[in-house]
Amino acid sequence: MKHRTIIAFCVLVTLLVIHSSCKTTYPQAKIIPGKWKSEKVEILPNPDATLPREADRMIEYEKRATLELLEGGTAYKHFGTNSIQGKWKLKGKGTKLIATDEKSGKVMTYFIIKLSDNEAVIEQRYPFGKIKVTYIRITE
Repeated sequence: MKHRTIIAFCVLVTLLVIHSSCKTTYPQAKIIPGKWKSEKVEILPNPDATLPREADRMIEYEKRATLELLEGGTAYKHFGTNSIQGKWKLKGKGTKLIATDEKSGKVMTYFIIKLSDNEAVIEQRYPFGKIKVTYIRITE
């Protein structure tokens, strides 16, 4: 019985070591945390799709948006007096930012087109096309 317990313990430790060593960190994870303000918002429609009526409102929200990404994976998106809180993580070798809204559980995928210390260009894809937002880092 003692022999089985030792084997089970060794297997468990091995699995934990393998799991922890498989976690990937991307260089972008060091650049992304901080406060970002949208500077430019573009809509890139699909040629064969019709823009929804809400497209103008979506663009206006994004123009006023401030994005705050914390190192621990917490995210805040502020639209004037309204805010959304959630979690974020990187996927796709650091080219996708996955955000989950804490209230609704909705998962959103943002594609990182360009990322530097002071500027981020992010796309969100919809059936009607893409919304491309250029963010500038806010330094306090």
